[in-house]
Amino acid sequence: MQILFGTPLCLNLRNIVWHGFPSPEELQPHFAIVLIVLMASLGEVLQSKGFSVSSLPSRPQVSNLHQLSSALDGCFPDLTIYHKETVEVFRNCHFIAPSHKATWDVILQHYINSR
Repeated sequence: MQILFGTPLCLNLRNIVWHGFPSPEELQPHFAIVLIVLMASLGEVLQSKGFSVSSLPSRPQVSNLHQLSSALDGCFPDLTIYHKETVEVFRNCHFIAPSHKATWDVILQHYINSR
């Protein structure tokens, strides 16, 4: 597990997945399978070591995401009004890897359609 999720000197799949959208060349199928098997067996390993789910620390759940998002209304420009300009900014942005731009297009389209 330390090889997969450990320090920055190892593969550190957690950071690849957590800090963005992994592109196909970053997360190969065999690593995805290892993650799925690991996640499926993690509960059994913890149980064998005497841990229970209730004893593990957890963050408080966000209860009303819609209310929290509506608190931001008016704080940012309405992307539905500036749809074409926003799409151009995303497509021409050098900070978004070319392999991720299609994903950002889908996310932006979903956001605009949901408004």
